[in-house]
Amino acid sequence: DEGYGEGGALRARACYWASLPPLMRSYSRSLEFLQRSDELVPGHPRTLYYMAEVHHAMGNHDEARQAIDASLDAPFHDRAERARMLVWGRSLEQQIR
Repeated sequence: DEGYGEGGALRARACYWASLPPLMRSYSRSLEFLQRSDELVPGHPRTLYYMAEVHHAMGNHDEARQAIDASLDAPFHDRAERARMLVWGRSLEQQIR
């Protein structure tokens, strides 16, 4: 079920493709899964954060900036998740800018 965990299964597959060793890594496949996750649950902060990571790794800095800004501005339903994503997001934001 792709919608399980608010698109979490798709995010996990995206992270898998982005974290493989260089010869097997596929950022384009990772983005496909992230985009499908974003279609199921639009504006999910973690999906947007992972999109920013992948775009940054691909050298797409404008898309990475847009995704990280959207992630940091997205509404959070869980205080612990909000705190975690703000720390991760601020760190990535400094790397991108």
